[in-house]
Amino acid sequence: MIRGILIAFVTILPFSAIQAQSTQNDPGADLIVFNAKIFTGNRAQPEASALAVKKGRIYSVGSDGDILGLKQSETKVIDARSRRLIPGIVDAHIHVLNDMAYNYNVRWDGTPTLRRALAMLSEQAERTPEGRWVKVIGGWSPYQFEENRFPTIDELHKAVPNRPLIVQYAYNRAFLNKRAMEVLGMGTDRFPKVPGTEFEKDSRGQYTGVVHGNTWLFLALETMVPQPTFDEEVSSLIYSIRGLNRFGVTSIIDNGGRWEYPKAQARVDMLARDNRLNVRMPFVDLQLGKGGPVNMVDLELEAITKTAPISPGENLHPTLAHGHEYRGAGEVLNGEVHDHENFDRPAVIIEPEKMRRFVEQDVRKLVERRIPFRMHTTYNENISPFLDALEKVNETIPLAGLRWSLEHAETISPENIDRVKKLGGGIALDHKMALHADGFIKTHSREEALSSRRRLLSVLFDSGASFEQENAYRRWPVSF
Repeated sequence: MIRGILIAFVTILPFSAIQAQSTQNDPGADLIVFNAKIFTGNRAQPEASALAVKKGRIYSVGSDGDILGLKQSETKVIDARSRRLIPGIVDAHIHVLNDMAYNYNVRWDGTPTLRRALAMLSEQAERTPEGRWVKVIGGWSPYQFEENRFPTIDELHKAVPNRPLIVQYAYNRAFLNKRAMEVLGMGTDRFPKVPGTEFEKDSRGQYTGVVHGNTWLFLALETMVPQPTFDEEVSSLIYSIRGLNRFGVTSIIDNGGRWEYPKAQARVDMLARDNRLNVRMPFVDLQLGKGGPVNMVDLELEAITKTAPISPGENLHPTLAHGHEYRGAGEVLNGEVHDHENFDRPAVIIEPEKMRRFVEQDVRKLVERRIPFRMHTTYNENISPFLDALEKVNETIPLAGLRWSLEHAETISPENIDRVKKLGGGIALDHKMALHADGFIKTHSREEALSSRRRLLSVLFDSGASFEQENAYRRWPVSF
């Protein structure tokens, strides 16, 4: 933002339709940027040097003289100093509200060596008070390190000997030091009993501290560590958003997490009311319940109709257009048909009839009520029965005009891409292959990894289907 590019934190309207439209009751611009390089997208006026903003929207572009004429006493004026002005970047799938303990997590994103990563843990341990944990929760890959490997348990014990430590790799595995194993009760009834959990043991049959599992295990472990206070959650949200702003991200769609609506929104509201929410944050809601099997769709409907009534498209931000807007349910809609995208293990293939029942019984409720939804599904074997059932629903309750999408979809086939397009849906591509392709290759094959991405990108570009790029925090975000 201060090197040659300015990021515009406003809603972008087609410049060809922009006119200076001030109301008599509230004339003048809130913000004017002048002495800028602006590409308008309007062939009749391809370039401009200034723009005016009112209530979060660009409403006039033109020459410095024309736009500065809209200045009033309260107008904020920015001299761009001949820099290029670009729209803020939109991250279409992120989980900021899932990281309310951001301030207590060590971020290994972009760390070039394992040696430096271990040093970061030691530095964090020195400033971590008694009773708190040292944590790395996702956002990294062993293949990013020059050493091209995971840390060993001995290295982790040496780095953090005096505080509980958890280093989590995606939703695939976690590394726990001795103090963390004791606190969590590894090997006892206190440790979460989640299907698919595997513990590594040494030659003497003792637990090493390495545990393999799926999404539900690691969400359960996160609830067992000390939780931040309300104020700490708000502070974490501020710093997480500040990190996004550093990369030019001014709009995100938060795609659900373990803090459900309306609990998470209370934290966002604190920032919005104080004018400290520096991103537009439309949100998708995920209702996990209180543990054990639950009907997530029913919980979603109860939350938005009884607990805190809200309708799709309703904006909770007091002043900013689309500032904190409800965008529907997802990305997990039913725990029993969640396929987890753990590339270190064989694909989780859902029984087709179970997938069809889920769509007919639960997704149908969302379609009937015109609630937008996002469905996390990784493997084509699961996408096919999902679309089979959704096409049946569409025969009696047309999806036309309803926003819905498949999230991740790493191995979706060209035929299923075409089916999504015909149903008016979208596909959110995941960056996961950038972080975890080595694991995918070991489990599936190099040929499948290459053909999956090439097939997906080529067919998507040719198909005209709606698709987005989704990203982990601190990776460069792209929206198509």
